[in-house]
Amino acid sequence: MIGIFINDLHSWQDFHLGLLERSLSALEKDDHTERVPYSNIVYDYDDITGIKSYAPRTLTYKFDYLDSDLFRRQDTFAKISEWLTFSGQTKLYDSFFVDYYFMVREPKIQIEDAGYPNVFYVTLTFQADPQIYTRDGAPVWLSDIWK
Repeated sequence: MIGIFINDLHSWQDFHLGLLERSLSALEKDDHTERVPYSNIVYDYDDITGIKSYAPRTLTYKFDYLDSDLFRRQDTFAKISEWLTFSGQTKLYDSFFVDYYFMVREPKIQIEDAGYPNVFYVTLTFQADPQIYTRDGAPVWLSDIWK
C-alpha cells in the first residue's frame, strides 16, 4: 500500500490519506573549515579528522483527504495529530524504500483546504537522520542503495 507507516499505523489503511507527493532533500554537508588570518590558507577539519558530518535530511509528504462529514473529518484530523505526536525519534517506513526506514523527529503538520468541496491537503514535514537504516538497524547512505 502506498504511503508511510509510523507508530504502528499506516497513512492510507488507518486514515485514508492518499499520497500525492513525496520529497526527500539532498544531504547538506556541515562546513568545518577555518581560514587562517592574513593568508590564503583554509583548513578543512573533515580532511584532518577523516570524519564528515551532514545536516538532518528533510522528508515532506503531501496527502489528500476527502470526507463530507464534518464531525468525522474533525475526528480524523485529531487522530492524525495524536498519531504523529511522540518524543525523541521513531522509525518511519516509506512504501518507496521497502527494506529501509528513516529515523525521524516529530513532524510539522499543515492542513489546508484544497479548493474543492470536502477535499483537504495534509502536508507532513519530518527532520530525519542523514542516513537510512536497513530492517536490521544498520545505517546505510542512500547513494549506496542506488549503485
